[in-house]
This record gives sequence, structure tokens and C-alpha cells, in this order.
Amino acid sequence: LFGIHVEMNITRYILQGLMVLTLSTTLCSAGFAEPPAEQTLKYKVDFRGHNAGELETIIKRTEDGYIVTSVSHLSLIAKAFLSNETAETVFRYVDDELVLQSGREYVTKSGKEIRNFQIDHQAGQILFSEGDPLTMEPGVRLEVDNFPLALMANGIDKAAGTKFYAVSTKRARLYQTEEPTREKVTVPAGEFDAILVQHTLPGDPTRIFKIWMRDGPQPVPLRVETGREGKLTIMELLP
Repeated sequence: LFGIHVEMNITRYILQGLMVLTLSTTLCSAGFAEPPAEQTLKYKVDFRGHNAGELETIIKRTEDGYIVTSVSHLSLIAKAFLSNETAETVFRYVDDELVLQSGREYVTKSGKEIRNFQIDHQAGQILFSEGDPLTMEPGVRLEVDNFPLALMANGIDKAAGTKFYAVSTKRARLYQTEEPTREKVTVPAGEFDAILVQHTLPGDPTRIFKIWMRDGPQPVPLRVETGREGKLTIMELLP
């Protein structure tokens, strides 16, 4: 999500804005297993109580999967420190399941690549353009920080109580998904029936990671809270 080098690595926080969410079919009989629709979603982003700008997420189908593009539109304060950046993630269908393949981050205006990652499924590794590769635990799910498309496409019946890697171009964190709950949530786009999903980071109980997902066969993230108390990044769906 948003942040900036001076205690605010804003662009990174924007691009990580829509991080991984995990839901349970015990709460939604539809299962969230319909193929995701092509669409563009916009979110306002608040960092430590300040307007940090907006995040635009574009979902497009390809011949064998999807591409998700997340574009940051920085506020005037953020523009004083950074340029707008874009994160692009590639998914492909493998044996009827949508699987994360790669991602990259680049400067929106110039197209200059900042960093990238590749998933070597055969070797069981996540390869980063900067930093050492990560050997994955067997059987652990993969999602991407900027948008949880694989979960939306593949269904969520086995998500609760399982672990997953939240992958960005810089790192991969291993999270645990707790049992989801139902509640209503109000965001700029309106009031919705939602499913609240909380993720925990083993070894770091102070980290907050909550996502409110619109209930139904075509879910989208409505509100996302990440960070720690006093240092929260909050994202909410715009009309």
C-alpha cells in the first residue's frame, strides 16, 4: 500500500494497495468461483490520516488468463516526493485454475521498469530481480499484493485456516487466513453486505491486515486496512 521514503513509501503502499484476501464458502454459497469480469476499480487511499491519492485497478482477460494493472495517482503531497508508478501482474490458467506467473513495477510516464518477480513453479521458487530467490513451502497458495485475482477466480472454499504467500516485486510474506465473518460496510461507493477477512502474520502480532469484500458471485474489495496502529493505510472503493 502507500508509503514514502521519509517514513512514507507512498507509491509502494499504493501499488500494494489491494493485497490478498481470503474468504470461505461457508459464508457465501456462491463460492466466488465465477470467472472475474473485465472491469476498472478505483480506490481512495488514506495514509496515517492524510489523503495519499487514488489507486486504479484494471482487470483484463488474455488468451490464457488475465492481466491486472494497478496505477497510482498520487496526491499533491505524494507528488512532491515520487512519480506515479504502475504494477502489472500476469495470471494463466493451469489445469482449470488461475495461477500467478509474474509481476513487474514501472514508472508510469516513462515505462522504465523498477523491479519484477517471476514464479518458477517447477522449482518451487519466487525469483526477484532484486534480492535472493525464495523457496516456497509445498502446497502454500500464492496471491499478489496489488490484487487477489487468483482467489476470486478459483473459489475460496479452502481459504480459511490456510497459509498463502502475498507476493510483490520486492518480497513475499507468508500469511495465515482467519475464519471470515459477515458485516455491513460503508465506503464512498455506498453501503454493502460484506465479508470481513483478517490475515495474521506469524511472528508479528501487531500487524493489521483486514479486508472487507463485497458479498456475492462477483466480489470486489470494498475496504482494506493494513499496517499498525497509528500507521494505517486505508483504501476504500470509489463510485
